Amino acid sequence: MNDCEEYFRQCVISALQTGQLVFAKTDTIYGILAVANSNRAVERLYEVKQRPLNNSVIVLVADIDDIPDLTPSLTRKLSRNLQKATNNNHHQSES
Repeated sequence: MNDCEEYFRQCVISALQTGQLVFAKTDTIYGILAVANSNRAVERLYEVKQRPLNNSVIVLVADIDDIPDLTPSLTRKLSRNLQKATNNNHHQSES
């Protein structure tokens, strides 16, 4: 990673950590990035998208262990079941 890319990466991280939105190009679409456990960021996301609050949005996580932090009502048991399902699907796809 060159200095320019590292600077850009740090700017994105800083923006997300302070509840700001980041617009990013992917292979096929542009995405609006926000930190899912930041009320300010999520409210701003809905405002920018002009989306009713009762319409869900997609949340991506780096690791299945991040899910309980985003959904306090999700029990550890459910999290373990999701982990097992993920592991089973991963092993099946390797066969």
